[in-house]
Amino acid sequence: MDYRNVRRTWIYLARLLEWYGEFNRVRTAHYQPAGFGKEGGTAFPASTGIQGRSGNEECLMDVLALDSKGPAYAAALPICRSPRQDASFNYGSAFSRGMAFEIEGRRTVHISGTASINAAGDSIHVGNAELQSLETLLCIAAILEEHGGGLANITSATLFCKNRGGWEAWNRVCQLLQIPAIPKVCVLADVCRHDLLVEMEAVATI
Repeated sequence: MDYRNVRRTWIYLARLLEWYGEFNRVRTAHYQPAGFGKEGGTAFPASTGIQGRSGNEECLMDVLALDSKGPAYAAALPICRSPRQDASFNYGSAFSRGMAFEIEGRRTVHISGTASINAAGDSIHVGNAELQSLETLLCIAAILEEHGGGLANITSATLFCKNRGGWEAWNRVCQLLQIPAIPKVCVLADVCRHDLLVEMEAVATI
């Protein structure tokens, strides 16, 4: 395999907010020569870019790659945009909103790190962690609904919160709306923009 087999990435930057702009520039420069994102080429992988550190490392990366004899065995279907969010490349980030894996008749959807960003790529509900939490849930649910599922199909997730207030707001929203308990790990971490308070990635089996 080579990097064109990569369908999902997790990228952790110790100084996320300081480096995110340069990270996006370098990622795009790496992807374009390999044909990622071009019509008829390889779709951008689904991705989460978040604050993280291991030891003294400034940048870490995990990848999920797929090699298949053909779509009858296994296939990866990119989710470039969703009903609530446009393609991220339109505002400078080279990743797909998600990746749906079809393996042995079952669909597993990997949803990229998702936050309170509208179709134009703008952060919305700035300063309001509850509304940002709601918008994030709506964006994830919209992707799953297009694939015949919903929030109840989520089998694992990671919730990233800039501070404890974001985590508390998320819990209030889920309790108020009686959202089914989502199996998740909650992590205290910077999200990709100064004005975003929560972000979530998820895996759902449909």
